[in-house]
Amino acid sequence: MQNLQDRSVRSGLSLAGWKSAKDAASQSVEWWELTGNMRNRRLAVLQSDTVAFEPELPDWKRLGLENFSMGTYTAIFLQFPSDQVFWDTSYQFFLYVHPHQRGYYPIFQPLDGEGFLARSGNIFVMVAQSQSYVVEAQDNETTKQGVLAVLRDTFGAENVPKPIAFMYPRWSLEPWAYGTYSNWPPGTTLEMHQNLRANVDRLYFAGEATSSQYFGFLRGA
Repeated sequence: MQNLQDRSVRSGLSLAGWKSAKDAASQSVEWWELTGNMRNRRLAVLQSDTVAFEPELPDWKRLGLENFSMGTYTAIFLQFPSDQVFWDTSYQFFLYVHPHQRGYYPIFQPLDGEGFLARSGNIFVMVAQSQSYVVEAQDNETTKQGVLAVLRDTFGAENVPKPIAFMYPRWSLEPWAYGTYSNWPPGTTLEMHQNLRANVDRLYFAGEATSSQYFGFLRGA
């Protein structure tokens, strides 16, 4: 197999003659020559203009791919000094309701409870969809200050120290993902999903989006 300028994990199978839309000089070009036949690409990547099919996919297959959507979920991780933890470590979750913005850093989950990462000072907050796109598009410092403002509003500014570590992924911007998990939009039918998962001659499609029972989960992949 020949695969130029792409170091991502591969299944080891692809269909000869199918290639990306990128120019051969581009670093993101993909070109395979192999008699195998499996494609395990994230749904959003297949929906994007970063991959083209030659010959083009039939209409029923193209619509099968386009009828589904990608959800985006972002977990934002913070670590505080273990001797300055300000939340009740016996709680599994606590919630925040912003007076004006829906889904603004709404769900916090401590990770330092007994039996997990005890006395680690770790906690994360979850955002999804529109709020995920906001935080993934902005810099770390802006996001960190937004999260700290919520925590200080909840627990008191004098009780919340500066975090010693901070990080979060940006799934919607990753060129191999463009999202976190596949999602069935309203009105989606089983026939549409069958078209999504169906093979096209010797070209087979795999991944969590093709699972009828566990779509959206790692187990579905």
